[in-house]
Amino acid sequence: MNRGLKILRSLLVCIALTQTFAAFAGVTAIDARGKAVTFERSPQRIVSVLPSLTESVCVLGACDRLVGVDRYSNWPEQVKKLPQVGGGLDLNIEAIIRLKPDVVLAATSSRAGERLEQLGIKVLMFEPASHEQVKRSLMALDAMLGTSQASSVWAKIERDLADAAKLLSARSERRSGVF
Repeated sequence: MNRGLKILRSLLVCIALTQTFAAFAGVTAIDARGKAVTFERSPQRIVSVLPSLTESVCVLGACDRLVGVDRYSNWPEQVKKLPQVGGGLDLNIEAIIRLKPDVVLAATSSRAGERLEQLGIKVLMFEPASHEQVKRSLMALDAMLGTSQASSVWAKIERDLADAAKLLSARSERRSGVF
């Protein structure tokens, strides 16, 4: 066998081993409770029962993986067509189970999370109420989804916040007569 063919063969074996290891290693995400949830592969069937988490999944480019949402999720437009599984205080556990999710995304305040876990459903819980909590949930979702979009999404959020702060400052100065 010539040298070039041996090198190519070795390279293909290395690629195959890397892919096998990656598949075996799976995907792990850590939620706001500090709970690590491991998946064999990135979840393809997601139920989100918190609008901000629904929006985060979509902004990370994985909206097509959503199979169900809470009744308050309404952006982007396409999530309005998904099955609704109730709201924060009245989630329909049976409806969630029928959707056969790989994972359910919920608020840490949700009482349904523990019950879903008892039924063998993986649950990631977040409380994106502060700037830092939003960032942590976005990064954890990005890791789970394998989208590698969180850094650029977060950078845009930071730019938009800075632009808004400048506008507010300029308006405040105009009202106070500084201009």
